[in-house]
Amino acid sequence: KSTLALSFFRFVEATKGCITIDGLDISKMGLSDLHSKFTIIPQDPTIFSSTLLSMLDISLVI
Repeated sequence: KSTLALSFFRFVEATKGCITIDGLDISKMGLSDLHSKFTIIPQDPTIFSSTLLSMLDISLVI
């Protein structure tokens, strides 16, 4: 799984063949354009210890 993910983000370049998305070779795409098409979702969820209101309250930011 990790090699596939690294290949999608072009951290690892394909040595044979090519990876295409909707018919476009990702090696021909700009990195910022390519990276904007993917989102990484962590496997382990993050649990916050405070309330949603306290996290969104800008007056608490010091």
